[in-house]
Amino acid sequence: MKYGIKYPAVIISCMLIFSLIPGVHGKFGGYIYRFKVDPQYMNNEDIIVQVLAFRSSADNKILKEEIKLSFWLGREENGTVKEEDMKEVLNTTMMATAKLHKINLGRIGLGTWKVRCIFKFVDGTEKKLSHSFLVTHIPVEYSLVFLDNGRIIDFQSKVKNETFNIEVWVNYGRDTELVAAYNNITSKTIHIDPKNAVSVTVFVTDRYNWTNAMDLDHTYVYTVSKTDEYVRYVLVIIFWIVAIVIIYWVHRRW
Repeated sequence: MKYGIKYPAVIISCMLIFSLIPGVHGKFGGYIYRFKVDPQYMNNEDIIVQVLAFRSSADNKILKEEIKLSFWLGREENGTVKEEDMKEVLNTTMMATAKLHKINLGRIGLGTWKVRCIFKFVDGTEKKLSHSFLVTHIPVEYSLVFLDNGRIIDFQSKVKNETFNIEVWVNYGRDTELVAAYNNITSKTIHIDPKNAVSVTVFVTDRYNWTNAMDLDHTYVYTVSKTDEYVRYVLVIIFWIVAIVIIYWVHRRW
């Protein structure tokens, strides 16, 4: 008789505790989840993705609970991936959050890949999001230097026989113009006329279609020297003096 009372009491207590967990059986708002993936990665770097997920409570708060995450990868061919080719690469958990949380999926080979994230909430509901991305070769190294106050641009490939495509754009304030373009070059010295120019930007593209991939300054902003400012100031004064003299002369004649 003693055991007949003890065990039902334990079961009832567990049921009461379980019923107090927010949102498991009671009302809640909804499922909020995001999955962010870069469009392109280098083959010498880890695949870092970002996720967030939570359920909202009936009184508009984030329910503090664990969420299971499962990540699957498959290589794409002709824009599709066979379901049997999708392989699970990571299974983990995180606390519900409204801030993006970084997940490291490690390094994978070259190619176009599809990654799927499965969010499993405490009530058993599963949500899925997928993205495609490219893993390509690391960028080809080069040097780019602005000389003579931006009048000369010196470009050099740092890898033998590696060629690049280059475009040079000059900003004149309201308009931006393409002033030079070169294809399949390994080195080039480019001369720029900075007259009326605000800045010049060089776009360097390697054979893997990385553009301006090196951590270099690709834009030069022209500055007006104090001498130039003084000359302009003097010219403005002379202009107005001449204008006043002409107006006075015309007025006297009439």
